[in-house]
Amino acid sequence: MNMHGEYLKAFARYSRQRLSGKEWEALLRNAEEMGISQLQITEASGCAVFDFVSDRVRKGAKILILCGTGFLGGCGFAAARYLCTEYNIAVATIGAKAGYSDAAMKNRFILQHLPSVGVLYDAADEAGKFASEADVIIDALADIKEGDAELGRIVMQVNRHKKKGCKMISLDFPSGMGKKEGWIMKSEVLTLHKEKTSPYKINIAKVANVGIPADVELLCGPGDVKIADVCRDVFTDKRGSGNVVVIGGSESYHGAQVMAAEAAKCTLAALRSGAGYAKLIVPKAVESEARAASPNLIVKSFGEKHIGAEDVDGIWSEARNADCIVIGMGMGRLEETIKASVEIIDRSIEEGKKIVIDADAIYAVKSRLSDCAIVTPQRNEFIKLGGMAYEDSNICRKAEATIRLAKKLGCTVLLKGHYTTISDGGLLKVNIAGDQSLATMGTGDVLSGIIGGIAARGASVFSSGAAAAYMHAKIGMMMSKRRGKYIIAADIIEGIREGFEETKK
Repeated sequence: MNMHGEYLKAFARYSRQRLSGKEWEALLRNAEEMGISQLQITEASGCAVFDFVSDRVRKGAKILILCGTGFLGGCGFAAARYLCTEYNIAVATIGAKAGYSDAAMKNRFILQHLPSVGVLYDAADEAGKFASEADVIIDALADIKEGDAELGRIVMQVNRHKKKGCKMISLDFPSGMGKKEGWIMKSEVLTLHKEKTSPYKINIAKVANVGIPADVELLCGPGDVKIADVCRDVFTDKRGSGNVVVIGGSESYHGAQVMAAEAAKCTLAALRSGAGYAKLIVPKAVESEARAASPNLIVKSFGEKHIGAEDVDGIWSEARNADCIVIGMGMGRLEETIKASVEIIDRSIEEGKKIVIDADAIYAVKSRLSDCAIVTPQRNEFIKLGGMAYEDSNICRKAEATIRLAKKLGCTVLLKGHYTTISDGGLLKVNIAGDQSLATMGTGDVLSGIIGGIAARGASVFSSGAAAAYMHAKIGMMMSKRRGKYIIAADIIEGIREGFEETKK
């Protein structure tokens, strides 16, 4: 039996039950990463449209299919091939050829060689003629990439000229939804895969299975990076691009340099992950070592050898304007340091500030947190937080344990390991990308920095955790191919920018 099979059936309810447009695009990207191309999904969607229509419409009826340049346009073109075997089909397109998605273009190309299907290209101003003769109009325009004017013309043409009793069917959304009055295609909706979110009332007639398995929704992939990626505004300054404050470091028997470096790695990772501004707060005993770690770091110091409760007010004056706080790397577990961590965590929760709680700060989690917090334990830290025992090789058990602790703490939990599980108690993500190259000191600090950098730019901590887990693993694999399996944390930091660029392709 497939080692993942059982958990997928059990945990499918922890995937998103309704998808926004961005989440749907991300899901299609993840499917592609797993080998399920958009061309395959448009084919399955075309078959689903045929089944839907054949249950409702007499054979031989005249059907007009309105297709755009995006994924839904590809579904419409594919549907035309199925429907032309039993119906009289005409296809009207809008949108420049250069704007077509690969799947839409390939499906459109096939129709060019089918004499039984009449295709009218760039039909924004001529669709009314076809609409006046059609018994059924299928609207596959909702995700069109063109401007509102062209979409508006074709919708108004159809609404004005369609004959009485014409059946209207839309894929995912009625076109013109949310646009000007008179632009909306009033129709019943065939939703592909899952219901899509909308502020408007939609008449969903059926949700069609288009061959996207639960694996695609539960496993982390490049689509999760897309969901979490919030682009910088061209007019924003460095602090407006995501402000991260990292609190860590201490003097210990391991050496000040090591403990300062742990916090410094996290801060550099936050900057590499898109944060416009990152500040590192350490005790005075390791300030010089932290500054020496990189000229790109802004370093502030509080306390002497360790951060203590008496330093919290000063630290908070530096951290209160941060978009995300990352705390714990190399801080140590002295009683006074734990007290300081408790106070900083409590203040963050009270003010609704995003916070990544890692390493030594995990031992300061004494009460329920909130949905703005993410804890990133390894096995021993997870048990310390009250999580149930698990075997890392048993994904089902590990996923269940992660969900339970997330519900208990009221926050997002990212449980590290070869299989990394992320849950906020309602949603679950599992990262199976990666290899043994990440099993080295400091890489966990880098992961926390990536989470902080992404969260500071506007993503939720759950989305940030899923995106960071995937990116961290993929970068580890990328760098190990270049430098051998024994890479170090600095290699991960070096590869962050390239890793993000690769996911955008």
